[in-house]
Amino acid sequence: MSPAENHEGSRNTNAYANRVKMDRFLARPTFRIKSNRQVLWSALSFFNAPPDKVSKFFVTKRLTAVCNVLEQLITTARIVFPRNDQNRSAWLRVHSPFSYNVLNVVRRWNMSQIAAITGRLQNHPRDVYISDLKKLTQLIYRPIIILDAVDADRHIPLIVNKLYRLIYSEDDVVFSEKQKKTIQNLTRQYGEVCGGVRYALYPLLMKLLCDKWYDYDTFFTEHRQKIYAFLDIKKGDSVIPPRQAERAVSDMPDIDEIEHIGDQANLETGVDDKSGLKGQRFEQTLKNGLEILEILFPGSGWNRPQFFPDFYQYFVHVFDFEKGVQRLHPENPVLQILVLSQIARNVFDALRNLAIKSGDNADGPSLGKLIRSWEEAVEKLVYHDYFKLLTEYVDYYSISAQFRKISYGRKVANELHYFTKSFMLPFFDCSVDPKYIHFSVREEVNLFDTIKALYEKLDEIIRAPDKTVFFNNFSSPFDFNMPNPVSRRLCSLFDKEHRTNEIVITLAHAITAALHYLINSPDSWAYASDHHRKKFRSRHSASLIPFEWQDQGLHPDTLFRNSIETLRREALQKFKIETKDPD
Repeated sequence: MSPAENHEGSRNTNAYANRVKMDRFLARPTFRIKSNRQVLWSALSFFNAPPDKVSKFFVTKRLTAVCNVLEQLITTARIVFPRNDQNRSAWLRVHSPFSYNVLNVVRRWNMSQIAAITGRLQNHPRDVYISDLKKLTQLIYRPIIILDAVDADRHIPLIVNKLYRLIYSEDDVVFSEKQKKTIQNLTRQYGEVCGGVRYALYPLLMKLLCDKWYDYDTFFTEHRQKIYAFLDIKKGDSVIPPRQAERAVSDMPDIDEIEHIGDQANLETGVDDKSGLKGQRFEQTLKNGLEILEILFPGSGWNRPQFFPDFYQYFVHVFDFEKGVQRLHPENPVLQILVLSQIARNVFDALRNLAIKSGDNADGPSLGKLIRSWEEAVEKLVYHDYFKLLTEYVDYYSISAQFRKISYGRKVANELHYFTKSFMLPFFDCSVDPKYIHFSVREEVNLFDTIKALYEKLDEIIRAPDKTVFFNNFSSPFDFNMPNPVSRRLCSLFDKEHRTNEIVITLAHAITAALHYLINSPDSWAYASDHHRKKFRSRHSASLIPFEWQDQGLHPDTLFRNSIETLRREALQKFKIETKDPD
């Protein structure tokens, strides 16, 4: 074979590997841009790439969800900042050019064209190709990238307060509760679009621009110029926040001050003392948290996690886990981290709808940002990096149990131990031989610091005498964007009058306390034995042969329904809700 032919073969092999890797990523449950069948077809097409189609689910379901989120934000912006209101535009342009520019980009988003293209695609959802989504992707992403420097937690509260002042000054008589709620929705809706949609569709943008997979941050950093050219964004189009934006947010009066009902003395919460992992208070929080989890999911085993019940056996009937979780050994602490994270993700859906005040930014990162950091850390470190190493480890063991004795087997095991200890479970007592570590880790985040920061923020909120320092609607009914396993259980446990945001905050605090202890305490049950050696399921405890999980017919919903009256009484007690005696 000539050198030219050899080079051509290598190039074709690389193209095939990159294509399959990219397609597998697009098929992940988080995105579902491609179906598993399409990925299989891609993997079996060694010589020629198959038709680059999109999954029917993405066209019919995911695009509809994206359009709904976009429409909510655009509608809100047009209500509070109408294009035909010249007086309001002139005032905002003079008093806050930054606020004007942000709102002007949002209200001019071409939603009608996005909806029209989506409708045409949904007329034939089985015959949509990646190339068919080019124009739609440009329409969705152009405003998002123009507003890339505008942070939902730091800058949008500044704009919200400007709008409060503007509308209130026009006519305080018509400043209704409906108007206040509409303006409050801006922060949440902006975060859902410029955070959630930006992430959910990034594999599609990457597929249109690259032939190689990149992680989220690397893609937007290394391919900035290519993205700008694709979206036709020129120099000067981007909206850049003023340097004093962060200071301005904390200096701006909020809605309570505008309406003369705020009490400045309550802004000092006196919560400098951060709770540690020891002490009676934390131990009680952890105990209550595990008992609350057992109430929500009776029979799961959260009241005895130190015995490592098979959480996958139980929760596979509750949540849609990503592929690979079924391989985790019941005694692998990573399984408990993933289950707790999935429960927390359900709870965080309601936290995103809390009207978080700008004062939440005064001391460190905001709650919304910390929640996103935790979810992104789990997605990147566990579902991508850890599972990649574990899959390689298990696949080789499937071929031969002698794998651990060869040099490459020791290398893979060392890499898995090293990654687990460095980024996930810092107190793992496992030996790592540096000579077998051949990969460079460039992660800037880890699970232990990320969950610690999130727990401390929630603990600060729980300990504050006046919760209205953080939220405008702390006592309002909780609002989940869509029903999920946790929301359905909460609605079954509590009457309408008790379904408040206070319940959600308490539950979030309990779950993060369990995660914080599990990961960050050397006394945690995660470090009590040789659990780091039990990575994957096997036929029995002494076996080294991987064994896939098999469904044994457990039905958690039935357990919940059969004991609902007892669970209701326990829930009221745990959440410290007093019931009225009948007259």
